[in-house]
Amino acid sequence: MDASFAPRWTFTVNVYAWLSGINGRLRTIPPLPAVDVNISFGTVLRNLDGALMGTAEARFDRYIFLTDLVASRISPKKAIALPVGPVSVRVESGAVIGSGLVGYRFLETTNVSLDVLVGARLFALNNTLSVTGGPVSPSFGKSERWVDGVAGIRGIATLSDRLFMTVIAIGGGLSSRYEWDLFGGLGYRFSDRWSAIAGYRALKVDYRRGDFIYNVLQHGPVLGAQFRF
Repeated sequence: MDASFAPRWTFTVNVYAWLSGINGRLRTIPPLPAVDVNISFGTVLRNLDGALMGTAEARFDRYIFLTDLVASRISPKKAIALPVGPVSVRVESGAVIGSGLVGYRFLETTNVSLDVLVGARLFALNNTLSVTGGPVSPSFGKSERWVDGVAGIRGIATLSDRLFMTVIAIGGGLSSRYEWDLFGGLGYRFSDRWSAIAGYRALKVDYRRGDFIYNVLQHGPVLGAQFRF
């Protein structure tokens, strides 16, 4: 075989911002009751302490190894006037969603490629409720971790010399009753190495264990930068 056509490793790193809101039903800090939530991205952003989001992909010939990480921490704080005096309520919530997938490119033409993906997704949540300023200062905390098996498909279509489209659909469950994750976006290639992408992502998870409920839809625009080498 000509060495110029021999399979070789390629690597792609994406750093992105997922501007997501949250809808669903939560009971993540027992003994508080389950509540329905409808939180816009603006509210999340005002209380955001920090976030890290990105993917890393290695490909050899038709074989793909892909990781995705979404980590964030928010801490809304609210003052409440009570007969005993003002009380401050603070909620600290940290979340990590990490995915590890392997895949195979079963279709590749000049303009279209299709990949099948399978792997696992880890959820790690840590929530604390603290009350200060009153005669007592109670604090409640709850951590929960679980792993789901997932599988899906990814399609990439070249629309022009610069413009391309990416669609990803993943579903699964194991510890969760079910989960699904959808993404669609348009990308623009500035060069062989650098691209920008804009799209929309929705992730639905229904997990329940004992008095812990996490039945949530996260959805919103995605903006990112891609580097390939």
